[in-house]
Amino acid sequence: MNQPSEIIDEVNEGHTAELVCNEPLLYKGLTTTELTSIAVVAFFAWAIGSFILIFSISGSLINAIMALPVGLIMSIVTVVVLAGVIQRLKRNKPDGHYEQLIVIYLKRNKLAKNHLIIEDQKWGL
Repeated sequence: MNQPSEIIDEVNEGHTAELVCNEPLLYKGLTTTELTSIAVVAFFAWAIGSFILIFSISGSLINAIMALPVGLIMSIVTVVVLAGVIQRLKRNKPDGHYEQLIVIYLKRNKLAKNHLIIEDQKWGL
């Protein structure tokens, strides 16, 4: 008969998170925050862009309502494509690597405050 610890190991095998302190991955290596932000930005960009395009072609506001389904479909396509691209970019990098690169970029271009020490200089005694 199996010991209780062996039964627990069999049940938990392959179902536990690797690191509990990190955000879990949802789709193709994207976290919940990344997936949500990509989906929201893509939907609004595609909805507004398709609304302008359809309204300029048809000249009718009724026909321009078709911009919402077009925006929804194109945002799904955008999420699928960008998830693959981001998955390749994140491969073999530590967690939070690209978030720090974005913060450093914003700091160097004086677009945001940064609490990271990013100065490169030699120290002497």
